[in-house]
Amino acid sequence: MLERDLAEALDGIEGFSHVFVMFWMHEISDSKKRSVVPVDNPELPPVGVFVTRIPIRPNPIGLSLVELVKREKNVL
Repeated sequence: MLERDLAEALDGIEGFSHVFVMFWMHEISDSKKRSVVPVDNPELPPVGVFVTRIPIRPNPIGLSLVELVKREKNVL
């Protein structure tokens, strides 16, 4: 959802099947941020967080590609 006064900025978006959504992961504390994640299987080495889907990142910026189902004014 965008601010109501920005609804016009979405004009024409209905012509797309997918949109990127950027978001701020505001509930990730600095103590939880990391760059390497241990793997559950002890036979496998730890992997970098950008290889995983977990929200524990070195920065709190998220990006997701989602299907655009419909638009109603300022709500996607």
